[in-house]
Amino acid sequence: MKKTVKILIAAVFAVAFGSLANAQSASISANATVISEISVTTQANLEFGTVVVGQTKSIDGLGSIDVSSGPTLGSSQLGRFLIEAQKGSNVQLTFALPTNLSTTGGALLPISFGPGVSAKSAIVELRPGYQTEFTPSVPYQISGFLNSAEPTDRYIQVSIGGKVDATSATAGSYTGIITLSAIYN
Repeated sequence: MKKTVKILIAAVFAVAFGSLANAQSASISANATVISEISVTTQANLEFGTVVVGQTKSIDGLGSIDVSSGPTLGSSQLGRFLIEAQKGSNVQLTFALPTNLSTTGGALLPISFGPGVSAKSAIVELRPGYQTEFTPSVPYQISGFLNSAEPTDRYIQVSIGGKVDATSATAGSYTGIITLSAIYN
């Protein structure tokens, strides 16, 4: 019995050391690509200017102004954002949009964006002279952000217009917040 146990132990050691003699190894590399953070900055507020009670006033993504009736008063301008991201990356733009502008007293002025407001209520200018229209209430995907064929500039401009409806508004100064978020995906 002792002899059998010794033979069995010797066999286990032989297999174990034999396996060690035949050990294999492999290597992998650890890699990372670091890209710049996305930067979104405000260039200009969306300004409807003066709107007369009873009017609707819209500004499309190219800055064209339309009023439902009466005079076009005050100076108006598109809302504009500037986005900087890594060249060639995929970036998604998402707006948080108000449904009303309000006064400090709580009066509301309806505001709308997208289809029915204007065919061009939001514009992405990927490079001078090359603009793409999109609906700001739907996330917009930029594939190949300023791809390698583009100029060295890593910025794009996003413009947004909208429509305010003062048909049953009260006189006052109204304001609301429009937020543009940009993320890599």
